[in-house]
Amino acid sequence: MWSGWPMAPMPSSQLSMQPWPKETPSGNGGWLMPAPTLGLPGRRRCGGQSRSEPMEHPLLRRVRLMILHHWVRPLARAVPRLEALPEGPRRTWLLKGTLAARDLGRLAMSRLRVNVKRLVGPSWSVIYIGEEYSIEELRHTLFPEPAEVEHLERAFLWEVPVVANDYLHRGGLVVCELNRLVAGWRPEVPYCFLVPPWVRQVIPLDRPLEGILARMNQGMRRNLRKLWKRGFAYHFTQELADFDRFYHEMYLPYVQKRHGARAVLSTYGELEATFRRGGLLLVTHEGEPVSGMLGYAVGETWRAASLGVYQGSFEWVTRGAITAVFWYMLEWACQQGARFYDMGSARARLGDGVFNFKRQWGARVSPVVGYHTRWLFLARELPVPLAHHLTQQGFLAETPVGYQVVVINQADGPTAQEVHRLERMAAQAGAAGLLFLPHPGLDWWEQRMVVSPGEASAV
Repeated sequence: MWSGWPMAPMPSSQLSMQPWPKETPSGNGGWLMPAPTLGLPGRRRCGGQSRSEPMEHPLLRRVRLMILHHWVRPLARAVPRLEALPEGPRRTWLLKGTLAARDLGRLAMSRLRVNVKRLVGPSWSVIYIGEEYSIEELRHTLFPEPAEVEHLERAFLWEVPVVANDYLHRGGLVVCELNRLVAGWRPEVPYCFLVPPWVRQVIPLDRPLEGILARMNQGMRRNLRKLWKRGFAYHFTQELADFDRFYHEMYLPYVQKRHGARAVLSTYGELEATFRRGGLLLVTHEGEPVSGMLGYAVGETWRAASLGVYQGSFEWVTRGAITAVFWYMLEWACQQGARFYDMGSARARLGDGVFNFKRQWGARVSPVVGYHTRWLFLARELPVPLAHHLTQQGFLAETPVGYQVVVINQADGPTAQEVHRLERMAAQAGAAGLLFLPHPGLDWWEQRMVVSPGEASAV
């Protein structure tokens, strides 16, 4: 257990360090999974008229909460235990069955209905169809500034193709966020790609620490050299009292300050279950704890989970407390004999600050097992500013050859220099090249699986 807490800010005269990356319009820092909304009242527009959406009946709300607490969450808690089973048919079928049952519970919670909303920005608007798990993330990601939200209607799941096609004929972008069990539908439109809300980033531990360092980019190696001169140390603890203080004095303040209104907080019980599967790594400076992160083993992988900084202090972040906790967790993973170091999850796009931070470590993109929704991007045509914005975000689309970075072809872009930059970043992240939409000279349906020329031979 630790003995005390820092009582004074760090001296500003000491050498500063590159901070934890500033948040681009990205949302969650990657270690948290959104929880479903439960029937909050809102507004919707029908036939040009705006009216209040009826309040959910208390009995229905109680039923949904019962499904959540007695069906969905118990199955979700079972997933990490199943992931830890030895590889084989039994593990595969148990995991698939558990995930399918969990997703069926989420469908029951939705009453087989989705919300249709319009996200309105200064230069363009986007139609959203889904259960609002990620609407806050999308209203920040798809616009230079957070968009306003207009409630349009509610639709049954079997009506989604008709509703989406109706809005597609009016022009612009439609984003459908659907449960995995019903996400197989695809309309025939020139722009069509599927993006996971989250991906993991994993470092192979197939060489000594010196070799792992060599795979990192120059900036990260420089930051780590500075870090080692700062007097940081660490220890791994399984004391519940340490976890209790971590949750209240590191995790909660950091996540709330970093993400503000977009913060999605894990409950004490959820993180305690994670803690009991492994433990807590605490980083100290002059004997005082400054940051911490949960970690546990899943087979041959050591997985990093939720992190925190003492009192959410961004001064400690600037001094390297976040970089330190990731580095020392990597050291700990090597000491445990792990073959892989899972740095946790991030948004599936190159423009996300958390994703880029982990990419600099040489982490390779990997799927989040069984996440229950996907984002389906659809458009017949796109305004030029929106097309440029989507390319700049660098969304990672799921394709038969792996994750590919989406590039929207337009008459005035992207430039060759920008394409080269995206190719380089995609390669560093372990993606399978670029996905050009629509590809000139090919039928738009066939071109959805085209890879960049630089990656074709590798595929």
